[in-house]
Amino acid sequence: MDKTINKKLIIISSIVVIFIMLLGVVYYLCTRNSNRSHYWRELYINFLKTEIFDMDEDNNYILKDGLKQIKIEFIDIKEENPVLSVSYEKDEKKLVDFFYINSKWKVENKVKELEGNLDFLYDIKKQDYLWYFHTVDGENHNFTSVKKLLNGEERAEYTMTNNDFIMADSSDSKVTHTVSKFDESFVRPDLEKKSLEIESNISQKEFDEKINNLIDSYKSISQMITEDIKTQVKEKLAKIEENKTIS
Repeated sequence: MDKTINKKLIIISSIVVIFIMLLGVVYYLCTRNSNRSHYWRELYINFLKTEIFDMDEDNNYILKDGLKQIKIEFIDIKEENPVLSVSYEKDEKKLVDFFYINSKWKVENKVKELEGNLDFLYDIKKQDYLWYFHTVDGENHNFTSVKKLLNGEERAEYTMTNNDFIMADSSDSKVTHTVSKFDESFVRPDLEKKSLEIESNISQKEFDEKINNLIDSYKSISQMITEDIKTQVKEKLAKIEENKTIS
């Protein structure tokens, strides 16, 4: 009888110990991710304060010489930390710099002064949602994923002309529907993109509040892609197939 009770106590004790260990592991993972999130937040905020702004006589932040109308965004390239995108006007050009946190937990700027704009797209060939950088060179529109740019791959993944954005119109009676080359390559989901725009100057208090609100609203790609977005893209893909040329 005593032996049976002892065995049960040992089993129960073992289960309790294992349960406590599992709780410890879960707590560690949660706090680690939370600490890392807090760390990249502080790294980027401090970087912006020192590299993007100067201080005026009233201790307000003012954009460094030559910078105008900046737009700050945080985007997910499916790495450990988000990428900081800073769009701005300089010498009458609209430029973008990308910053990321390297393995030594330092903010690094590998890609700078690119003329173009960010585009969040569903890549039909890759069957994946990605942030692309869209540049225009004369008649050519080039699309390269931000991740590839940060990896040093400058060659465009997709190149299209102005005509590739237009749905063709044919007098051929056999052609009843058609789609543009862009629509055969991408779907642009309709979703709200969060950013912080600053014209020229901003108080320290206002900047701290707005940049923290922006970071609080940051979502990874997996968080951005809700069931509504998936349905939206699925419907657009079906429409593209429907509108493809039937001969």
